[in-house]
Amino acid sequence: MPTLRIKTAGKYVKLYTDTQTQQDTLKQLLEVLKYPFYTFTPKHERPIKVVLKGLPRSTTTAEIKSDLLDLGYTINKVTQLTGNITKQLLPVFTISLPRNTFNDNIFKLKTLGYLSITVEGFESRGVIQCFQCNQFNHTAEHCHLTPKCLKCGEKHQTRDCQIKRLDTPFCVNCQIHGHMANYSKCPLFPKPRKGTNIKSNPLISNNFIRPNISYAQVTQQTIHSDTTLQMAPLVTAPIDTPTTKEIPTPTIVPTQIPNTQTDCLNLITQTLQQTIHALSTLVQHISLLTSPQTASVQPTPGPNKSTSKTPLTKSQIIAQINNLLNHYDGASD
Repeated sequence: MPTLRIKTAGKYVKLYTDTQTQQDTLKQLLEVLKYPFYTFTPKHERPIKVVLKGLPRSTTTAEIKSDLLDLGYTINKVTQLTGNITKQLLPVFTISLPRNTFNDNIFKLKTLGYLSITVEGFESRGVIQCFQCNQFNHTAEHCHLTPKCLKCGEKHQTRDCQIKRLDTPFCVNCQIHGHMANYSKCPLFPKPRKGTNIKSNPLISNNFIRPNISYAQVTQQTIHSDTTLQMAPLVTAPIDTPTTKEIPTPTIVPTQIPNTQTDCLNLITQTLQQTIHALSTLVQHISLLTSPQTASVQPTPGPNKSTSKTPLTKSQIIAQINNLLNHYDGASD
């Protein structure tokens, strides 16, 4: 008897052996005892499966097999793929070869039939389902479980069923009407593991080259998406502003926009005081213009005392008013 390692997995019991000889002995013993079981193809016996592209769709599988045999390859099977929607033949072929040293060189093949081709590894998609017992994660080739019909659920294979068409689909796995056992929304259909991402596209900003940023920092930020990316500062050109002739105006101290209610009240009070002072100064200058007999006027006491007694012109007064309004609009924003 071979040395066994036993592990439970749901309703199944997994048996592990140390060598391939022990596995063959255990398999023969289970067949003699007529125990239901399934196994897998050993890795050294699994065929090489490749996808061949570049040939016209009119190329036959017999021609491809003949050309590969002439090159020394041993071929198990050549299949031409068809479109899922159009059901038309595609210029894509799958080739199955026995696993040996020479057949491994098929990935280096660049031409076939005087045409340039590409050979890629075949990647199976979806979930593997047995056609004999209609359960998952193994094939009918190595299945020794009790057969189960996909249509009626009886102990025979689907191809031997007398029912040609079902009016109401029935799942032989979950025993629920409305779908078949190969329906991907079935409760017992294997789901992909959480956390696996087939296509992990990095952020577009990570493709840009930024100075003083190492590759390790970029990859670390890609893994932890909540980390803020370091970006180079934007450089903006200074905006040219037209110069104007300076006109003496009351001093207005700019104040930052407050965040609290008390600071808002203080700002409003300060702005009103400055506005009242500026208006009083304008009234004095306007009175000078309306009274030609008065040569000068004593300025109102305030924080900015002017020593000039020359009355302002009309354009200067308009400039003062515009400047005051512009400042008031800026403080309001």
